[in-house]
Amino acid sequence: MADDPWVRKVQQWLNDTYTGVSGWSPVTVDGQTGWTTMYALTRALQHEVGLTALSDNFGTGTLSALTAIGNIGPSTSNANIANIYNIVVGGLYCKGYNGDNGNLDGTWTTTTTAAVTSLQSDIGVPTTGTVSPKVFKALLTMDAYILIGTGTGPVREVQRWMNATYIDKSWFYIIPADGSYSRDVQEALVYAIQDELGVAGANGNYGPGTRAAVAAQPNITVGSSDAAGHYWVRLFQAALRFNTYDGSSQMRV
Repeated sequence: MADDPWVRKVQQWLNDTYTGVSGWSPVTVDGQTGWTTMYALTRALQHEVGLTALSDNFGTGTLSALTAIGNIGPSTSNANIANIYNIVVGGLYCKGYNGDNGNLDGTWTTTTTAAVTSLQSDIGVPTTGTVSPKVFKALLTMDAYILIGTGTGPVREVQRWMNATYIDKSWFYIIPADGSYSRDVQEALVYAIQDELGVAGANGNYGPGTRAAVAAQPNITVGSSDAAGHYWVRLFQAALRFNTYDGSSQMRV
């Protein structure tokens, strides 16, 4: 893996800024993006939003603390905003986006806005140019939001549609948009089916309750269509695509 000078700069900034903070450990400065660097950025963010028990997990506590601050952007007001900006830019660099032309100086520039907008477009969510808590969570993962490896365009189109459609649901977190039908994507599909059918105790597992709810639905046939605000047919089309059948082109965002 190549040594990326911008990633190296992020790693060095993290060590310079957070070494000695309780619950944070220095990272190797090697210019290579990986979970170790993403976890370090996550713990740095938790420290900046006032959490004392730092963790590799970007969980509900981190999301709640960010929600209290609001979307992160050029007009965000917070005592620690300069470092939070640097964490955003650092995450963008690690994801391969130009967050600020190699700078990590605690400012939010038009380049940062453009990078965030590009990230949101790749994910499939509205391009606001500011970072919501769920987009921040997605930023600090190793998930890809561009087509990679053996991924396919039709699967990526579904992934982006799901991100756009379910982003505001409490149970949904942004899934990869890499064109591959991974376990996380499969779980999100099951959650979506359970949500559509009103399955009690939705948990992302296709168990007896979900099977019974699916069996109770009318058969999907030629001419079937979704009612406003419901996506039963599209979810069936999504499942077809995930299982290498084309389905339909109706899921474009």
